[in-house]
Amino acid sequence: MSNQQPYGAPQYPPQYQPQMPYQFQPPPPQQQQFGWGPQPPRKKKSKAWLAVVIPLALGVVVIGGLWTIGVVAKHNRHNDYTQPQPTYSYSPEPQPTAEPTTTAPKPPAPQPTKTTPPPPRQPTPYEIVTRDGFYRGGVQTSVGCRMPGTSAPNIRAAAAFNAAIKACLDRAWPRQVRTGRDVFRPPNLVTMNGSVSSPCGGSSGRSFYCDSNRTIYIDGLSDVRAYAKYKANYSRVFLKVSMADTMAHEYGHHLQNLTGISSAFDDLWYDAPNRTARLEVNRRMEIQATCFAAIFDGANRNTLPITGEYKRQWVWLSNNSGDEYDTERTHGSKYIQPYWMNRGFNSRNVALCNTFTATSDKVR
Repeated sequence: MSNQQPYGAPQYPPQYQPQMPYQFQPPPPQQQQFGWGPQPPRKKKSKAWLAVVIPLALGVVVIGGLWTIGVVAKHNRHNDYTQPQPTYSYSPEPQPTAEPTTTAPKPPAPQPTKTTPPPPRQPTPYEIVTRDGFYRGGVQTSVGCRMPGTSAPNIRAAAAFNAAIKACLDRAWPRQVRTGRDVFRPPNLVTMNGSVSSPCGGSSGRSFYCDSNRTIYIDGLSDVRAYAKYKANYSRVFLKVSMADTMAHEYGHHLQNLTGISSAFDDLWYDAPNRTARLEVNRRMEIQATCFAAIFDGANRNTLPITGEYKRQWVWLSNNSGDEYDTERTHGSKYIQPYWMNRGFNSRNVALCNTFTATSDKVR
């Protein structure tokens, strides 16, 4: 709304009032003049002419007096040295309003201080391992993975077998990783022919996954030796099942790395109050990777295929893998392994592999 106020009704100031001209007073009638003595009487003359002359003279005197008075009055107005009178024009006087016509400038409104908002709260390690978006990936579908014909007659064949299984896994998991708003990257693969050095340390005689360089290390030499030892057909089928399961398990650790579960696990492990608690956290991590491997097997059961002898060996493996054959209780007992392998195989759903929300008896 404008601050300009509307004009009110015009107000006229009092005007200068000139004095009225003097009233002309005719002079008194002429008195008889007296001398120093008696004057002789004069002869009366006719006064008829006065009837004409006197009215004319009076008119001249009146007009001249009025003119003289006007000139004097005008002169007085031009030379009046009293307090000067303002000159008024046809400008309306402003009417009083609720707001003054002129206001002092308002001080500028205080500007908010620009501050950097605090960063959003980061999830805790426990929140990551139990609620990560990866668990909302749903049911995994088949990628048509087929089992290679040869397992490990030599190290080159073992490396080719591992690479073929890894290629299937690379196709199987991207969608579910991206569902959790993580970036999918396939892992590197090394089939070891003896001991190796890695950022995670050296190893010989055991497969492992290294977070630092996102690499799966497979103990190929042990597989070649097992192939030479296993002469029976069922034994060599078991070797295929074992090699595929090992690759899928280590790939499960890669998934944990991509989704942040692995990093959160490290924090939980270091914060555990004692060795018993640390071993339980470690089992949750390892059993989850086993469950992820079973999801892959279940999704591709018809194309691998997991039938006949292959299925019998897969069931035997699930019932006979556990810490009873190891030096520490780090991967879960043989009594709990079948529960998670069947859970993943039958559901093919990542949400059912959330071992970090399971009760302790389910990860013993």
